Amino acid sequence: MQREEVQNIVPVMTAKKIAEMIKTGSRTTEILTGSRDLVRYLSDSNLYPIQAKLSEIGAVYDYVLKSVRYTSDPSGVEYVSSPSRIQSSINKLGKAAGDCDDIACIVGAYLYSLGHRVRIVLVSFIPNGEFQHVFIESYVKNLGWLTVDPSTYPHTKKMLSQIKRTQFFEV
Repeated sequence: MQREEVQNIVPVMTAKKIAEMIKTGSRTTEILTGSRDLVRYLSDSNLYPIQAKLSEIGAVYDYVLKSVRYTSDPSGVEYVSSPSRIQSSINKLGKAAGDCDDIACIVGAYLYSLGHRVRIVLVSFIPNGEFQHVFIESYVKNLGWLTVDPSTYPHTKKMLSQIKRTQFFEV
């Protein structure tokens, strides 16, 4: 599945679809090759495992930040692009475009393919309101869950401070 239109469903269903796409996408040639290429030249031969994990997260974050342009879905329609489709666009055009769920898919697939524990985070900025944003967190031993959300750069800290409700889905 390359791109799926998910209309009139609750965000929880979208999160479950993203989790499925992360698992499936992390095993595709495009993502496995891409993730290995990203971290191949990291100079972490003398790093502790925690530092190596952080350098991988940083490499994925920077790559997606530079390679995927944030753009909204059409009003009233929720599209979710597979990690392979996003990577294919990057390979062919040098860039891809997608909204927060597309960005969460590729970030999650890259990190998952590198052996990271990842979870999907749905958030609302209104108490008891509908979920309005989705991003990935990666677990690093001794540090806990770290936010990996290139779609909100450079306002990630501000976005995190405005969250009123969350729901987590570990992949």
